[in-house]
Amino acid sequence: MRDLVFSKFFKSVAVRFKADRVSVFREGIEVMGSAWFDWPDGVSFAGSPATVDADVLRSVLELAEAHGGLRSVDCERLPVERDDDGKEVGRPAMMHVRFADDGGYDCEGAACDNQYDPRGVRANCSQGDPLFAVTMESGEFARALKLVEPCVSKEEQRPVLTAVDMDVAGGMLRLQSTDRFRMAVACVRGAVIERDGGKGFDCFARATFLKLFADKTIGGLRLEYRKNDYGGAVSVGCMIGGWNVLMSATSVGEFPSIARCWACKGCNGYGRGFVCDVKQLKDAVVKLRTDRYDPLCFSMAANGVAVTNKLGMSYQLPGVGCVGASSGEMVTSFYLNPTYVAELLTRVAALGKSVEFLTSTGYSGVWIGPVVDVDDPFETTGWGGEGYLLMPMRGASCDFAGGEVNPVGTFRPDAPKIKPVFGLVDAPDWSFVDSITSKSKRSKREPIKPEPEQPEPVKPEPEPEPVKPVEPEPAETVEQSKRPMSDLGGHTIVEFAREFEAIYTMLHDSDVSPADYGDAVTAFADGEYPVNVLEAFNDYREDYVSSDREAAAFMMALQSRAMQPEPEPVTAEIPEVPPRTEPHEVVATSSAVMVRKAVIPGGKSVRELSDVFGAYAHKPRGFRDSKGRRVAYVVFDGTGGVVAYRDCYTDVDARLEEQIADYLAAHNLRLAA
Repeated sequence: MRDLVFSKFFKSVAVRFKADRVSVFREGIEVMGSAWFDWPDGVSFAGSPATVDADVLRSVLELAEAHGGLRSVDCERLPVERDDDGKEVGRPAMMHVRFADDGGYDCEGAACDNQYDPRGVRANCSQGDPLFAVTMESGEFARALKLVEPCVSKEEQRPVLTAVDMDVAGGMLRLQSTDRFRMAVACVRGAVIERDGGKGFDCFARATFLKLFADKTIGGLRLEYRKNDYGGAVSVGCMIGGWNVLMSATSVGEFPSIARCWACKGCNGYGRGFVCDVKQLKDAVVKLRTDRYDPLCFSMAANGVAVTNKLGMSYQLPGVGCVGASSGEMVTSFYLNPTYVAELLTRVAALGKSVEFLTSTGYSGVWIGPVVDVDDPFETTGWGGEGYLLMPMRGASCDFAGGEVNPVGTFRPDAPKIKPVFGLVDAPDWSFVDSITSKSKRSKREPIKPEPEQPEPVKPEPEPEPVKPVEPEPAETVEQSKRPMSDLGGHTIVEFAREFEAIYTMLHDSDVSPADYGDAVTAFADGEYPVNVLEAFNDYREDYVSSDREAAAFMMALQSRAMQPEPEPVTAEIPEVPPRTEPHEVVATSSAVMVRKAVIPGGKSVRELSDVFGAYAHKPRGFRDSKGRRVAYVVFDGTGGVVAYRDCYTDVDARLEEQIADYLAAHNLRLAA
């Protein structure tokens, strides 16, 4: 696993706070009064405070990491600039940076009139005793934040709903989120609660702020809450690459009381539910989805569940249903948004292979969570632990009924992947009745009756054992991630993961606007991908695609020419080529075909560049650099050709250039001057 470098974290912070310039002081670096970075140990500072362009400082930090780190920073004030009338128009400064390997870099800035404020962001994050304090591992925090992230609202006019609420429940740090239609709850496992804030305490911060620290490679995190003149502030501290990071976010307002919403509000309070396989259910939801907002009808019975869309198409899944209905008799039906269900099932899959649906009526909230008891899932449910509450859809669009659930086979729940937690939500007792028409006292689900014992058969006389033939040893099995997949053009998940990583790095490092890959995000949300590829990819990474940037990278990797079969090798006799005098210069014969250079814009796949590659009959031949990124392509015919490089390829890679030169020489091609 790659370590998180500070320059990349600094860029994420500058983008998050929309900072064009940052302040450089003797004590450290400040970003927009919300983030503070102490200089690493051994770095000296001289001169006066200065302000520097955020992109320029990021480049300096990247150079420092390439040269072994920073050694000293010296900010020199230059003469004041004046116009023809003598008015002051600028107060330039020059920042001289020296690296650990005796290298250096000078960059322009501006003199900073503001001195270091001892009562600024650094003091807000460290002075005084906090009301709430907790330490945890960034990996566990990232896992919990990913679980609640789907239910964070994107409505900026409701800023409280774009936040994640944090409090203490059952001795654990609990995270909660809601967008008015869905609610989520998760806990940070292993978090050490130093101060719990007292009874009824909670605080919240924007999800985009907390997501900056949701990286497994950061290590230890410390989260605190303090009262201030504006109400209160949440601060987070950690160490990244030797830099002490302190960041603060205002927490003003009141987060919705989710505890009231978790309560069962059914007319009769009878518990109903079913358990089935996560992947089977998600596959059915994706196949039956007709539109982003068209509901799906879920019909529950004792032997499983039927999922139906408004066109009348239906899938019947094997499962374990609650008591109260004979085989095939429908207990209740409810309508859910297919986009929301598919997204939540992806998160539940990280907790276990079996998913549990609980409801009381067709109009109250539906609990979606992992199975915690494989032997009797309705006796001990996940209600009150980690999971989701999804409100059913109502209205004119929900006027179709789910069909009868016929016997569809057997199913046994799987144990959860990680140990379940309890006590996160003060939920009511969940019990089941023997009959849907019964109005007597609630009774717990009856245990499964054992099958009647069969009489032991009479043992026959023992016969001599025949000589068993020697069976050949089984062939060595190949891991799933290394098996070629037809949906990937014969490539493996490992190769697909490399392509995904290269595209994701390009989207993360370059100045690509989210609007540039919005179509890819929409295509992912609409399920326009092979489900088996996504499942195999998630299993290989032991993670799941969550952010918009990851979704765009996933779809672009699928559409990339790297996922297409390579062109057949040329079997025709190749004329002898004279030896090359330089490693990267091709000396061709007089009949050599001239090829030109081209640049592929960021975020564009080869298939989209018809103006570059469309004029040639052959498919482009891709080349990878030493980092495994496919950054160059060659295509040609009898009249000409193109050598195209991606715009992210800036440093000359000797290995890549040598491969391209060999390929050009082998096919009698010559690069135009």
